[in-house]
Amino acid sequence: MTPVDADNTRYFWFQHRNGDPDNETLSTQMFEAAKIAFIEDRDILVKVHKGMKNKRTRNINLGIDAGPMRFRKMVEKRIEAARNTVSL
Repeated sequence: MTPVDADNTRYFWFQHRNGDPDNETLSTQMFEAAKIAFIEDRDILVKVHKGMKNKRTRNINLGIDAGPMRFRKMVEKRIEAARNTVSL
């Protein structure tokens, strides 16, 4: 996922397989199955984004979120440090 701005993100994905590369029917079936999963993701992510913009409750952070949370804090500190740097 690549953020474009505060409300939009590009969602890139790649699919591969190791067998029967010339089977167009199989390629189409695999593509359609993956596309369905990503459309489901998009529907959920759109709702999550709306909920995060209009918060009514606090965030619930899971253990699996620890790494990304640390990364975000590091980025925030660097942004703040850059803002506080005096230019000559």
